[in-house]
Amino acid sequence: MAESITPQALRSLMGGDELHAVIDVRPTEVYRAGQIFRSTSVPLEELNDRLPALVPVSSVLTVALGEDEQASSGAAEQCEQIGLMNVRWLAGGYAGWKQAALPTIEGWSVPGKDFGERLLIEEPVPEIEADDLAERLKRGDHMVVLDSRTPAEFARSCIPGARSLPGGELPLAITDLLDQDDGADLTVVVNCAGRTRSILGAYQLRRMGVPNVIALRNGTMGFMLAGHELQTGAEPEAVPEPSADAVATAERAADEIALADGVLMISVEELEALQAAADRDPLYIVDVRMPDDYLSGHIPGAITCPGGQLPFSDDQIAVRGATIVTVCDGRARAIFSASLWRQMGFPRVAVLDGGVTAWAAAGRELEVGGEERPFVGAGTRTREQMIEYLRWEEALGEQYERRE
Repeated sequence: MAESITPQALRSLMGGDELHAVIDVRPTEVYRAGQIFRSTSVPLEELNDRLPALVPVSSVLTVALGEDEQASSGAAEQCEQIGLMNVRWLAGGYAGWKQAALPTIEGWSVPGKDFGERLLIEEPVPEIEADDLAERLKRGDHMVVLDSRTPAEFARSCIPGARSLPGGELPLAITDLLDQDDGADLTVVVNCAGRTRSILGAYQLRRMGVPNVIALRNGTMGFMLAGHELQTGAEPEAVPEPSADAVATAERAADEIALADGVLMISVEELEALQAAADRDPLYIVDVRMPDDYLSGHIPGAITCPGGQLPFSDDQIAVRGATIVTVCDGRARAIFSASLWRQMGFPRVAVLDGGVTAWAAAGRELEVGGEERPFVGAGTRTREQMIEYLRWEEALGEQYERRE
């Protein structure tokens, strides 16, 4: 029978090194209106389907919480019925956490967005305002707008003239793009729906040494709210196959980043050893390629999370301190993704050197098909929801500005 944990003890647990997961079973919209930072949202009706993948080792300490004590204890009981063996429930639930005057935060995918706002202040990543971008596009300045969202989001609405280039593909594609567009004085603008993916995309290109890279402040939402028209129904072009020179450039930059950020490179045999221990040491194998690549063949047990969508991976990885191994078809995209996870505070992150190519070359089988991870972008938000969304994103940034 699960026992309770006090809010103070939970806060201490979440600040320490012990493997743990915190599962919030309240409805999604309630969770987004107020949550414990780094908890994982799993509405009660989704618990049976999602919990086994989110907490893959039954002995990991898992704390369940609902709105109050009764909801929390009931959620813990359901976790035990699913098969978890080390479950606690939050005394007083979320209401008890608030009553203890412990910090809460609002929004969705907050850890990734929080990281983006930190980068914006600490690096810093330069931004361009919507009005400035619109004016420069109108007068025909030598610039390119790279939309780092998913192709589906791009098709719903995009900045006129933008190119669809999902964020995880930026490091591989940028060299060829600059060669085609006489990149010596080309301004590269990275945009997303709001802020985070544009910040991270611009940051990674700047780490590669690409000149004149800036992020569009508040993305397509900010562009539209500033009174500028978006294009709808644009057909995103397929991501072009990178040239050998582009791959070599990306991999050189990635190798330097791996060294600087402490990203471990592992072999096929070392990954198999991690898999063999995964019944006691939680492991997430994350394929950061585009969904079509994942579906055509991936390492058995891997989950799909394209590199550009990494800030929204909090609903796939629930165990803090677990081992994460990123995989692509070489090493560049996997290293760039692993680097971001390392900087976000995940202590055990590695890259399969050579990715699925090395796995197959070693005679290991690939799994074909699977379920593509759904991603809901900003295309269906009302104007009021967009304003609220950008309000709390900017509030995250203000927290860091006050620390400076």
